[in-house]
Amino acid sequence: SNLILTGVLTLVCSLAGWAALSSLNTAASWSHYHYMQSIDRLRIANEQSARLVNLVKNLDQANYQLTRSNAALAAARQEAEEARQFKTEFVNNVSHELRTPLNLIVGFSEVMMTSPESYAGERLPGAYRRDLNAIYGSARHLLDLIDDVLDLARIERGRAPLKQEYAELAAIINEVADTMRNYFAAKGIELRITLSPDLPLLWIDRVRIRQVFLNLLANAARFTEKGWIGIEASATAD
Repeated sequence: SNLILTGVLTLVCSLAGWAALSSLNTAASWSHYHYMQSIDRLRIANEQSARLVNLVKNLDQANYQLTRSNAALAAARQEAEEARQFKTEFVNNVSHELRTPLNLIVGFSEVMMTSPESYAGERLPGAYRRDLNAIYGSARHLLDLIDDVLDLARIERGRAPLKQEYAELAAIINEVADTMRNYFAAKGIELRITLSPDLPLLWIDRVRIRQVFLNLLANAARFTEKGWIGIEASATAD
């Protein structure tokens, strides 16, 4: 009986030891599993921390670049304002300098045409009077253009409003033709003007239309070697 009891106790101890060892192995396995999970979580946390550090660094750099860009923009705005002021002063000065000799040209040519008695009563030959009239008309036209240049508000808006009035198209064309005729003759090119007698009054900007004709004739003369250049104007029913 003692032997049986000893065997039973041994078996019980063995089973208890096996159960304890099994529990210990299970606990060790779970501990190892959780330890590995902790290692993975720590690695992920370190990676995220590194990305966060890089993100903060990038934000700092972006903020630095933005600050520099704002400073550059402010400097550029200041330079633009100074350039605008300089342009205004330049235009005013140049316009003033141009007006002085042009007013003299207009004044003298007008006196020579309208008051020949100022020159001991001697009248100019017809050809000279025609040239003088062209000089007078061109000088007046330049003065009108200078008035446009002085209006900086229109230039900065990118548009120039029209100064419209009723005007005779034939008179404008003949004035331009008289201005350009000698230039054409010097190049050996004939200038032909054909105007209908029934041309109506037009609601136009006289200075602009005159400049259009001058530009067209000047370009035509530039690219014409020989022959003739003409302007034709007629009115239709509408």
